Amino acid sequence: MKRFKMERFGVALAVIALLLLLAGSESQASTGTILDLMPSVNILTDDKEHVMPLYGVPGEEVYTLAQLAELLTQDDIDKIREGKFTAAYCSQNWTTDWNKSFGQGMTAALSALNIQLLTVTDAKNDPVAQIADCESVIQMLPDLMIIFCQSPDALAPVAKEATSRGIKVVFLNGEPTNSVQGVDFIGSVFTDSWSMGYYSMYEMCKKISEEGGGQVAIVENIYMNYDQTLRTQGAHDAAAEFSNIEVVSAPAVGFTAQLSADNGESLAMAYPDLKGVWYMWSDLSVAAVTAIRNLGRTTIACSPEINIGSAVNMANQGGFYASCSSNGANNGIAAVLMGALGLIEKEAPRFVMTLTVRVLRETLEEAWPLCYNQTLPGQIERLLN
Repeated sequence: MKRFKMERFGVALAVIALLLLLAGSESQASTGTILDLMPSVNILTDDKEHVMPLYGVPGEEVYTLAQLAELLTQDDIDKIREGKFTAAYCSQNWTTDWNKSFGQGMTAALSALNIQLLTVTDAKNDPVAQIADCESVIQMLPDLMIIFCQSPDALAPVAKEATSRGIKVVFLNGEPTNSVQGVDFIGSVFTDSWSMGYYSMYEMCKKISEEGGGQVAIVENIYMNYDQTLRTQGAHDAAAEFSNIEVVSAPAVGFTAQLSADNGESLAMAYPDLKGVWYMWSDLSVAAVTAIRNLGRTTIACSPEINIGSAVNMANQGGFYASCSSNGANNGIAAVLMGALGLIEKEAPRFVMTLTVRVLRETLEEAWPLCYNQTLPGQIERLLN
């Protein structure tokens, strides 16, 4: 295992220390659970406008964040607070808007439970680097590891090693291959992945269909986990509802904007009637649709997970048309609460899924606080107006 280098994570820890100072969201009704101790986070419920109903995982029992919180009694909370536990987060890319939001929720929940955060690692979308990060963190012997499941195959032995050392493991957006929930890891936290794929794609296909239909591309990533598989299935299910929409074949793409731009150009040249593109993340969609439009086309794009860059493009009518996004902070809270159950040897559900928010240009100002727990940035608001 490589030697742990604290300086690599100094910036990340400094960011974490500031996350709890972010602007609070609108006041919320009391839940009678530990969620009441985290007022800075907008807890999504399906009675809120623009929030989509839970789809879940076919054939599996899925808990929402609110249902998960109800599993922790006051006695449980007191026991965890007195335990002086520690935690670490091994991210796939700590610098994204979503991960910063995730960090806000994670630190809020850790603080509420008196769990010390030892470190956050940043693999910069490199699965090999993430394995090395995880191995380094295991040497620190935190009580809890939260791991973004970037590569299910590669992370399986990591989960088993951590568990053998007495570390409780929670995964985000996937599960390790050939591993047993409750034995090798506590459970998994997802956004409602199918819904993100479905509603983002549905809105784009609806617009294209109303304008006469055409070809659309659904572009997968080169590394696919269970979350991304569900997203992609949702996108295909949405497109299938429109008789004048044809889904064309598209090669998988890497994680960088340049790779997505090259991918978009290739698709545009291969398909003269290409009217829309769907990518796994909004950064990729924006890069691709910008490259396509630079060829003189009027193609539009959509994806799960809006961020500041794609919101700017949407407000400026640059081609990014629709998104269905999560509240990353809700995922951060869910990961900690699931881990907390494991810390006191209390059974946890296999799947917890957080709700999603449908975002269009006309709903952007209202939807943004549901995704990021703060008002729409001024630069984007000015573009809308």
